[in-house]
Amino acid sequence: MPMPKYSPLGLDTNTLALSRLLGFCSHPHQGSLTYACRVFERIHHPTLCICNTIIKTFLLNGNFYGTFHVFTKILQGGLSPDNYTIPYVLKACAALRDCSLGEMVHGHVFDEIPRLSAVSWSVMISGYAKVGDVDSARLFFDEAPEKDRGTWGAMISGYVQNSCFKEGLHLFRLLQLAHVVPDDSIFLTKRLFNSMPERNIVFWNAMISGLAMHGDGASALKLFSDMEKAGIRPDNIAFIAVFTACRYSGMAHEGLQLLHKMCSVYKIEPKSEQYGCLVDLLTRAGLFEEAMVMMRRITSNSWNGSEETLAWRAFLSACCNHGHAQLAQCAAERLLRLENHSGVYVLLSSLYGASGKHSNSRRVRDMMRNKGVDKAPGCSTVESDGVVSEFIAGEETHSQMEEIHPILEKLHMQLD
Repeated sequence: MPMPKYSPLGLDTNTLALSRLLGFCSHPHQGSLTYACRVFERIHHPTLCICNTIIKTFLLNGNFYGTFHVFTKILQGGLSPDNYTIPYVLKACAALRDCSLGEMVHGHVFDEIPRLSAVSWSVMISGYAKVGDVDSARLFFDEAPEKDRGTWGAMISGYVQNSCFKEGLHLFRLLQLAHVVPDDSIFLTKRLFNSMPERNIVFWNAMISGLAMHGDGASALKLFSDMEKAGIRPDNIAFIAVFTACRYSGMAHEGLQLLHKMCSVYKIEPKSEQYGCLVDLLTRAGLFEEAMVMMRRITSNSWNGSEETLAWRAFLSACCNHGHAQLAQCAAERLLRLENHSGVYVLLSSLYGASGKHSNSRRVRDMMRNKGVDKAPGCSTVESDGVVSEFIAGEETHSQMEEIHPILEKLHMQLD
């Protein structure tokens, strides 16, 4: 598409118009790099925004050395590169596979590195990985003040590109523990896993866990079966991973079949983690009788009181949420033998009230009062500018309560 034959004279002071014009010129197919350069050269004092636009134009048109020419002009003009400038220039370094140019860029912006955005860190990691310098890529990954999905994905992808399979899968396991799961991380991890010449139980477990976290229960179960066929004996962690996969995907019957295999084939005694996962799986599927059988198994095992208490609390909450009053009463009775906590009475009383059994609801509350159990007051915490404030129901101990009350009244009026 031919560009219009007009001069940008008169637009010198209109930064927005110049930026839009250069942006139009940057289109790889419909724009014109030559015309963009002519426009840029007529601007006597380009702003950083204008410079970033022309840098992007060079980058999109494959003129990577042009990005460095403009970057040099930015530095010579006394401007400070920002979170748009640096990723563009580093992408040009990566495209040229020139590590020395990347180091030169880092040298000029070193003082700005702590303030760089997560995108800039990701680009630096990718750039070093593309030229085969995985150690430097990992150094920048470790130094990144905040790691988002892009940062993790860049480092895992870098390991994949450089055939560092064990390191990549280990990093994916750390990613799971950090509860940061990029959308494309499971694809990268599959490539890592499939490329590994040898896989031990740790790698199989990590891959099954990754599929479970993505809600792909069917693939997780298939991978578990492939692991068995490969002669790898599953351990406790493998069963936790596959039970989690069943839980996230609503595969209750498959979970029970795996429990049978765990006990009868592999002779592994389930622990509290496995039983707790299965109880949650069964209650989500509405199989409360089966879940109660599981809870009795928990009670019959010689686990410490805290593990059993946590399991019964979860089961009681599930029963109350689904309106199973009789099972909830059994769970509450067992739980009260383990702890005399107000939450048990409140849950049971609320369940009776919701199901119309008001006399039973009053009976539970009277029992709570007679035993001298005080209901724990509600408590909320709010974080603002790094400061955590705590608000307790019925108390006005916060130092700014006089300023807070008028704001709450205004919010209340708006809600009404």
